[in-house]
Amino acid sequence: MRSNRSINITEEYRNKIIWIIDGWQGKLTWDLLLTKIKRQTGLKYTRQALSKHPQIIDAYQRRKKVVTKTKLVEERSAASYSQAEIQAIVSRNNQLKIENEQLRAQNERLMLKFVVWSTNAHTRGLTEEFLNRPLNSIDRDATKSKAS
Repeated sequence: MRSNRSINITEEYRNKIIWIIDGWQGKLTWDLLLTKIKRQTGLKYTRQALSKHPQIIDAYQRRKKVVTKTKLVEERSAASYSQAEIQAIVSRNNQLKIENEQLRAQNERLMLKFVVWSTNAHTRGLTEEFLNRPLNSIDRDATKSKAS
């Protein structure tokens, strides 16, 4: 008997979903996203399934902000912008391009560092579960009482 359940969201499918979100144009809702994911991948997921992946939530929230800001800008006609506003927009766009390049380079460096760390952890028998353990909480009151 075949289940209606789609396969688990692997890293590959998570990246495909994020790619869909990053390329989104127009109004963005969870229902519209789920429909587009099904149409493009053939897989049917729920909002709850997507919500279990922080990278998907982050991509959705970032794109939602961009789409909302774009909609506000589109409501104003291009002719209504002054030369100073156009220059400010161009300047901001150039700043964002530079920042984007810097963040991409930083992300690349961090990904390479992660590969090194994960390889070293694996060769020493450390599991992902062990590495994901939360840090011990700090008892700041104990430090204050010792200093007194």
